[in-house]
Amino acid sequence: MFIFHLFNGRQKVIQMPAKVNNEECTGCGICVEECPATAIELKNDKAKIDTEECTDCGSCVDSCPNSAISME
Repeated sequence: MFIFHLFNGRQKVIQMPAKVNNEECTGCGICVEECPATAIELKNDKAKIDTEECTDCGSCVDSCPNSAISME
C-alpha cells in the first residue's frame, strides 16, 4: 500500500510495508510460501518481514489464517 502526501505542492510516496502481530502469529509459514518478493522468513517461530524487500502487495495479509499480518 502506498500513501501519497502533498509536500510543498509535490507528491511524496510513503511505503507501508506489512507488519506482523507476534501475539497472533503461530509460525505456520504460509506467508513465507505466498510472498512473491521472498521478503518473509521465520525467526524464532514467528514471521519476520524485511521491510526493504516488501513490495506491499498484500499477499501475506490475504494468506495468513490467523490475521496476524496487516499493512502499517
